[in-house]
Amino acid sequence: MKTERPPTVLAGRYVLEEPIGRSDAGLVWRALDTVLDRTVAVKLMLPDPSDPPDFAERLFEAARVVSCVHHPGLVPLLDVGTEDGVAYLVREHVEGESLRERLARDGMPGPREAASIAMQVQDALSAARAAGLEHLDLKPENVMIEAGGRVRVTDLGLTALGGAEAQKVADGRDGFLTELEEIAHREPEVAPQPRERTSWFRSWLLVPAVVVLLGAALIAVGLSLGELQVGGPLGVRLHRHEEPPPPPAIVTLPVTGVSAFDPFGDNVENDAGLAFVTDGALPTVWKSENYFDGIMYKPGVGVLLDLGRPRTVTGFELRTPAPGFRFEVLVGNDPRTLVARGGPDFVAAQDIRGSLKPTVGRYVLVWITTVVPVPDGHRAEIADLKVMGEA
Repeated sequence: MKTERPPTVLAGRYVLEEPIGRSDAGLVWRALDTVLDRTVAVKLMLPDPSDPPDFAERLFEAARVVSCVHHPGLVPLLDVGTEDGVAYLVREHVEGESLRERLARDGMPGPREAASIAMQVQDALSAARAAGLEHLDLKPENVMIEAGGRVRVTDLGLTALGGAEAQKVADGRDGFLTELEEIAHREPEVAPQPRERTSWFRSWLLVPAVVVLLGAALIAVGLSLGELQVGGPLGVRLHRHEEPPPPPAIVTLPVTGVSAFDPFGDNVENDAGLAFVTDGALPTVWKSENYFDGIMYKPGVGVLLDLGRPRTVTGFELRTPAPGFRFEVLVGNDPRTLVARGGPDFVAAQDIRGSLKPTVGRYVLVWITTVVPVPDGHRAEIADLKVMGEA
């Protein structure tokens, strides 16, 4: 039974409220700074065995440099620290959405809006580079757009450049900002108005051209749909369809090992009962540790299945005597990055079968994010778990 649990309050002041983002490096939470009574964003760094022993010291030193850079387009770093061996960063909370979310919802913006966003990002990065810093991880997730259209860059890279190199990077903007400004403020082009009248002779000359273009379009559509193919005396002919190959058979994939996955805890989770997860016997049940008040005080805990080699996973079957807990099913080749990637969310039923987007990976992680009441407290319980995939 676990006696120590990661707290919900970091450094005695930051109360974790709700996860709002994730990346390969860690999870981002919306939190309340109880000392200054304000909302902040807290990034918990995912532990990585390859990190050097002095990783935290290097992170703090780099963070001190980053905190000295001030610009309206850069989201400021407010604090840094460790809690139970997990490093965390605290930054200002931005009310808005990421560029990734905007693109997913609305698609690509028009030229003027795209140029405006790029211009604001470039302006913020120029201020960082002038101070000797490079972002190192610029991507749509790190570009935030506020409700009024203001663009702000977050997660400024934590590697400082030398003074001469920083000046070289800042001077190499080679007129790019000027070009963006010109595009952002350019008036939209006005299409020429069609002529009111066209002569009778010119109209008839257009008929053969329209027929040729229409025929070419029909041929192009036929080729693209597979109804026509190149060949024959006319250059194209009807395509002879062949029967498609049968889809691969879906089977229960063999599991070579089961282990607990608890990166935000003590790396154990009632390990003695893990063999019950895949033994096929319903009376035997793996139970998570007891979270007496029903709160896990961490993003989650997982059961990691090893398939022995990369396989194409398409679904799962799970049985439990204690339905109602929430979980994600994640597939990949590196267990350390699965939680950051995220996956479909499920609510456990006594017998639940779920479909997954076909994904190739050696490991399948059942990432449990909530627990439910049981006779002796609050737990998650799994009586049997099968992984389905291509034979």
